[in-house]
Amino acid sequence: MVVASPYYFAVTGDDQRRHVEAVLEAVSLPVLLYNIPQCTVHSWLPQTVAVLAREPRVVGVKDSSGNLVDFQDFLAIKRERPDFRVLQGDERVMAACMLLGGDGVIAGLANVTPRLFVDLVQAGARDDALVCRQLQERITDLWSLLAYGQGLAALYAACAALGIGSGQPVAPWITPTADQQRAIATTLRRHGLLEAAPAGRA
Repeated sequence: MVVASPYYFAVTGDDQRRHVEAVLEAVSLPVLLYNIPQCTVHSWLPQTVAVLAREPRVVGVKDSSGNLVDFQDFLAIKRERPDFRVLQGDERVMAACMLLGGDGVIAGLANVTPRLFVDLVQAGARDDALVCRQLQERITDLWSLLAYGQGLAALYAACAALGIGSGQPVAPWITPTADQQRAIATTLRRHGLLEAAPAGRA
């Protein structure tokens, strides 16, 4: 089960801890903490995560904050608990996090091109900084397609262009405009994910 911080009202680290403890009491599933302050407003505090990591069913943290300082603090938890998994969810910093010792990535764009992210994780595991940098440049360019639509709508449109799903986002989001979809397709073609457009088409 993925558990994010309580949101809307202000919370302390103790509030976050009690929230997870209540979840653990209610279910028998393992828990992955999800740090995504751009959606919850509140970050998981590394010291709170360190306390929660003493519970075996709290198996790790997915950090989508893009905050490399906090990511390194999450990694420090592994000194006391080596099997605690620290995963990166922000595509823009994934190479750096793999080279710092991250355990892996959970990337929305892996729905579009999983091979790219598998290659990044493997390059990070062998400390290949040059390949990580090259892959990060490609990932960062691909990430630019998310600007062509609100929320996950651009990702859905990209998947639909590849024949995955309908591309229809949930309300209140709307499908990207025709111009935005053409821009998404252009990015996909730049990465060899779509065939070249016929002459006269964008």
